[in-house]
Order: sequence, then C-alpha cells, then structure tokens
Amino acid sequence: MAEASNGQEAILKYNELQPDIVIMDLVMDDMDGVQTLRHLVHLFSGVKVIICSSLAKSSSIQECLSIGAKDFIIKPNFNNLVDVVDNVIN
Repeated sequence: MAEASNGQEAILKYNELQPDIVIMDLVMDDMDGVQTLRHLVHLFSGVKVIICSSLAKSSSIQECLSIGAKDFIIKPNFNNLVDVVDNVIN
C-alpha cells in the first residue's frame, strides 16, 4: 500500500509498485485527477483506477469512466467501497 500527494507522484509510485488497484481523488496538486487518470491509462495498460471524489457531477463521472476509470465513488458514501474494489479486482 502506498500514498501519493500529487499526480506526478502517483504516476511514479504506480510505475514503481504496480499495485492491483488505485483509488484516487480528482482534487490533487500538480496534476488533477483527470489528468493523472489520462496519464496512467496511457502509460500502463491494465491499470485499474477507482475515482473517489466529492466532485461528482454527472459530467465528471462520465468523463472519468470514458477515460478508463473502472468506477466512481461519491464521497462520503463509502458504504460500498469493499464491493466496488472486489468487482474491479475480479
């Protein structure tokens, strides 16, 4: 398990650790979550990203899913986080 404080760091850590899943917010320093998601999907085939954000307009949800996010969880509704992670991993 690892944590990144910004988009660039998230990309570097993903490259280093190759985790099974990434849970990421849209609000980050350096690069926002959408930019970071674009880079991750472009650089790493098979990356599994779940966006977890309070910025849950239907347009941002659709954008993330169309870029390649596997799911979108709206903060603070974490009730189904375990189920979402299980579904994405399997």
